[in-house]
Amino acid sequence: SNEQFKGVKFNISNNSMKILGHNPEQEQAEEIIDIISEIEEMKTGFNVTYLLDAINAIVGDQIMFNFKDAKSSCLIKHPEDDSCRLVIMPIRI
Repeated sequence: SNEQFKGVKFNISNNSMKILGHNPEQEQAEEIIDIISEIEEMKTGFNVTYLLDAINAIVGDQIMFNFKDAKSSCLIKHPEDDSCRLVIMPIRI
């Protein structure tokens, strides 16, 4: 993502999360990671700058994303440490 487009999409389904980013020059990145999830299927998006700020604030190699639904805020924290809890709002992509 560049300065003109700072969105990143999360497509969650069947214990995997596809993360997609692209910019106006049609450059695209995609990563699929295995996750532990109670969500069957959900698509949402975030400002990549805010997402990276939240992820970089978490110490450790695991991160927990707590979603209510695709349009609600997302709580980000370490699964075993509640001392750092961050909230980001989704964006429409």
